[in-house]
Amino acid sequence: MQMYVLSPLILIPLAMSPIIGVTVAIILFSLSTAGNITTVYINHYPPTMEILPRNDPDIKNPEDYAKLMYFCFWIRCQVYIMGLLVGWFMQKQKTLKIPKLIQLIMWLVSIGFMTSVLFGLYDYNRGKIDLPLFWRAMYSAFSRPAWTIGLAWIILSCYYGYGGVVNKFLSWNIWVPFGRLSYAAYLIHYTIILDFIFSENDHPIMYTKFWEIFWSHIIVAIMLSFLFALIWSSLFEVPIGKVESILLRPPRPKIHINGVKKPETISWDVEDRQENGKSDVRL
Repeated sequence: MQMYVLSPLILIPLAMSPIIGVTVAIILFSLSTAGNITTVYINHYPPTMEILPRNDPDIKNPEDYAKLMYFCFWIRCQVYIMGLLVGWFMQKQKTLKIPKLIQLIMWLVSIGFMTSVLFGLYDYNRGKIDLPLFWRAMYSAFSRPAWTIGLAWIILSCYYGYGGVVNKFLSWNIWVPFGRLSYAAYLIHYTIILDFIFSENDHPIMYTKFWEIFWSHIIVAIMLSFLFALIWSSLFEVPIGKVESILLRPPRPKIHINGVKKPETISWDVEDRQENGKSDVRL
């Protein structure tokens, strides 16, 4: 919500001049990145939020990680800024010719970035290695932008007609209702995950096989997230969106005939003249 309210800080400069708008976006992005790195360095925080945090002797205020890193919009606004720029570019550039070599490079970059974000902490999460503070800060600051670059290329390639099989898969009608509920599900799913975590005190989770956890927790969390998202969207998101569209709807243009404004009602003055036995009706 905070980023939505502050988005005119980028959109207005973009409307004035693309150079000014992009410059403002880069400055805000850089400030957010610097804030992320600085916060990790000062507090010796991990590279990402951990359910079972490690016993780092130098860590400061571990209980404040979520407040300082996860919920701070000035730390998390990198992705939002990148999304604004991608949306603005798509709005301005309706068609785009991309050479096949560039397409291949971008697909490799997209896959490389996204898989690196997913599996970059694999050994760290398993406790096999311990990342130095520098690399923890780098992952914390650049993992989300890297994921966004990969996602942005998928969106752009599909939008400009280079998506191929990916575009066909993402264009299935089955994704339409889930797409409309995705934002509400994103807002709600964290609460459901926290409920699972806090319930472990009474019913500990026994990690045995991946598929057992997948069916008993992951699938359940997804289903509950979209179920509550449907309720939330029906009660708040859709009605408020309708009201917003009505309030922001531009007034209907008034019709002008021969340069004269058309009145609400049209009355006709009829003059009937009798000349030489003939009736002459004039409007």
